[in-house]
Amino acid sequence: MDREKQPIGDVKDINTLPFKEKIKVLLEQRQIGPIQALIELAKEEAEGFFINEIGEFYASIDVNGMTKNVNIEKKLFKLWLRRVYYHTFGKPPSENTIKEAVSTIAALEDGKLNNRISAPTRVARVEDTIYVDLGHDNNQYVKIDKNGWLVVTSTPVKFVRPSTFLSLPIPASGGNIEDLKKIMTVDDDQFALIMGYIIGCYNVGSPFPVLVLQGGQGSAKSTTAELVKYLVDNAFPLLRWFPKNEEDLIISTQTNWVLAFDNLSNVTNSMSDALCKISTGGGLATRKFYENGEEVVFSAMRPIVLNGIDYIAYRPDLADRSIIIHLPIIPEHKRRGKKEIWAQFHEQCPLIMGVIFDAVSMALREQDNIKLDKAPRMADFAKWVTAAEPVLGLQSGRFMEIYRENQNESKIEGVEQDLMAMAISKCLSATPSIEGSATEILDILSKFVPASTLNSKEWLSAPNQFRNKINRILPLLAAKKIDYEYVRTAHERKHLLRRAK
Repeated sequence: MDREKQPIGDVKDINTLPFKEKIKVLLEQRQIGPIQALIELAKEEAEGFFINEIGEFYASIDVNGMTKNVNIEKKLFKLWLRRVYYHTFGKPPSENTIKEAVSTIAALEDGKLNNRISAPTRVARVEDTIYVDLGHDNNQYVKIDKNGWLVVTSTPVKFVRPSTFLSLPIPASGGNIEDLKKIMTVDDDQFALIMGYIIGCYNVGSPFPVLVLQGGQGSAKSTTAELVKYLVDNAFPLLRWFPKNEEDLIISTQTNWVLAFDNLSNVTNSMSDALCKISTGGGLATRKFYENGEEVVFSAMRPIVLNGIDYIAYRPDLADRSIIIHLPIIPEHKRRGKKEIWAQFHEQCPLIMGVIFDAVSMALREQDNIKLDKAPRMADFAKWVTAAEPVLGLQSGRFMEIYRENQNESKIEGVEQDLMAMAISKCLSATPSIEGSATEILDILSKFVPASTLNSKEWLSAPNQFRNKINRILPLLAAKKIDYEYVRTAHERKHLLRRAK
């Protein structure tokens, strides 16, 4: 038989092969290398790629039947790449293959993805709808709008779950807010403020007050802080040590919705300023991955919970943003073990969550109808909680009464914590007004402070810093009914402090 006419078998076009088979053939024939093979597999297997607000690359991937949005620089994505490669080729990729594949994917996608997408943790808002990621493996979320709330299995939001992320209970209808009050050792007004804070944590896109829990040992500060954190953003651990610097504080905003810090004793001026920025929204910059030369700017607003024995919000600008709760020491005969408290809480939690979401829905529906006769510093928060008063069991306008009283008490207490404000208050108790240059004013005020503080950092001795200091403590002075006026002419600069008429 003619050799040319002998059958030689079917020769298949490589392009007709299933995708993975095609990649295997191309690698075996050395038309592509392991890095390119892994890149092509990742592009095929991933549901998509996107860039978040600060320029980080994310992939939407399937992990055990569940879609997860993961940073391609993080461990989870690299493990996923390793698994995809192994299932295709029967052997693991090298570390260099994974590293180069990740860098190349970022480079390839960078030119395509011009629109940055929000990648929130736990809570997000899309127009007039709020979504809460419950953190369950079966993709359950809570959708809250003006008509109520509903557990759903999909959202238009690309939620991210950090490694410390834990699940929230499935909410249930028919609860009573009093069930939570029975667990917390606080009075009616304190409970209203705490509930207002919790409801405010869901008001995405508006400034958040800082919840400061103060009290001696045995006042349940940490337990109260843990309960508040759990009801919004369950995580491990619920409370953390306060960061040492702004960079660590910035990182915590990327992995938590509620920042909860335990047992604070001293907050530096720079960290106090950073907390203010995070509370009301502001840019904080750090180096990218601690590299020199490349800067990343984070802009975040987050709810914050602080607790400690010492006075924490001693800086007026932080105090002005805070709800400060002084928790009494619990008598021994009324103390309960932590295990008992959490058992009761977990039993009631689904119903409590349902009431919280009822309140959030009402806030969405009614906030535009709320008119405050006198807006406080955190006006958006005040309107939001006022709108939810019926669900919280409060009479109309009652929350604002409690909130204003709390702010006034904080400012008056702040005078006692600030040496300059205390000196001015004492001075104007003896004379109706003082006037003069910064040097002259400081000389007068120095007679109203302990001699031991005059040469310390607590006392402002530099006249050129006097006006800046006064501007910082203006809310404290206003609480003590003290007016301040600065007069500048071509020949002199004068400061006038006097009792308000």
